[in-house]
Amino acid sequence: MLAGFLLCALYYDATSGFPFSKPDDFNYGAIAGMFLFGLYITLAFGWATHRRLVPLVLALVLMVHIAATTSIKTNLGVVLGAFASLLIYFKQFMKLVRRNAIALVIVAGVLAYVIVTNKTFIETVGAGLDRVGSGATVLMARQDDQSRTNKQLGARKNWGTEGIAGWEENPLFGHGVEAFRDDFGVTSHSTPIDLLYNAGLIGLLLFYSVFVSILWQLHQARKLQLGNLRSLLLATLVCYAFISLSGTMHYSFHQAVFFGLSGALLRRRRLSRRRSVLPAAAALT
Repeated sequence: MLAGFLLCALYYDATSGFPFSKPDDFNYGAIAGMFLFGLYITLAFGWATHRRLVPLVLALVLMVHIAATTSIKTNLGVVLGAFASLLIYFKQFMKLVRRNAIALVIVAGVLAYVIVTNKTFIETVGAGLDRVGSGATVLMARQDDQSRTNKQLGARKNWGTEGIAGWEENPLFGHGVEAFRDDFGVTSHSTPIDLLYNAGLIGLLLFYSVFVSILWQLHQARKLQLGNLRSLLLATLVCYAFISLSGTMHYSFHQAVFFGLSGALLRRRRLSRRRSVLPAAAALT
């Protein structure tokens, strides 16, 4: 899976010039989602193979790509996911940093050199960071602020108001697949609003029950020796959950693969532990 992603990502970079330039038809949300998925696969590969340097280098490069896409929700989602993982798994995080401190410094130095020596690259990444700051401003904007960011927030609030009003007409089942887009010409830019309007309360609960399922499996696996897998899954889960608040994620292929792969990894580890415990218990009895 990682090899397939890297081939596609290299092909995209080579044909589009990204991240040193942006094509005219650049879809920052879709490309940010692609590189976010690649970041998850890269770190999962490092965990599964017990390799450090190559996944670390790839992860840092991919994070620069994500910043260069200028996607506000994806960049903020990565930050929030990492912060949540740091709070919950602080000891594991610090252990990981200590074990890879030298490699981190070397790779960060190389990336810094590449960035500093390329003016176009600086402008691209800088634009991404500016948009992230703009997103934070939107989240904290006052109602009486007439700035551009608050107007963007107002448009999304209007979509939310329309979505809730339509959901109240059929609260359990909604109005059908893609009904919001059909009625208003756009999505609500929010998974909860779209799901309530299209699929009702049943659809909303079914979708977010997948997030709850992964959290429950993480809780059940708390006593297993999983290394950094739990922190990786929690960070990615928080990231996708945040993105879903301001993006339509209920038909994201990348998120679907994350759910399936994460659930399979946790289930396999639990079953492996159960098989190793049963013979020992039988011998004791």
